[in-house]
Amino acid sequence: MHCDIYSASKKPEMYVYIARETGQHRSTHTPDALLQAAACAVIPKDMQSMLGKLNFVMHLDLTQTDKLARANKQQVLQSLQQKGYFIQLPPDGLVNPHQPAPEGLRGA
Repeated sequence: MHCDIYSASKKPEMYVYIARETGQHRSTHTPDALLQAAACAVIPKDMQSMLGKLNFVMHLDLTQTDKLARANKQQVLQSLQQKGYFIQLPPDGLVNPHQPAPEGLRGA
């Protein structure tokens, strides 16, 4: 299974894995804007506003990956198959709720 991984602009160290449809794995580089917009549409609107802008990080073929650094591969696969996306939360202790938003995101 192929997926694209995006970072969330409003949540440091939070990543969103989005499944790619069969035939869309033609490139491992940044997907074009149309493909990226269609992929991000699988995320519920209320969750999109919480995450902010999604920035492409990388393409990943999960069948070629033994394990993931901070996520359980089987949970990722199951979520991608059921929902079309998986959200990887930041490591414990990394998010500081009192930290001001990064410049440019205030009021977003």
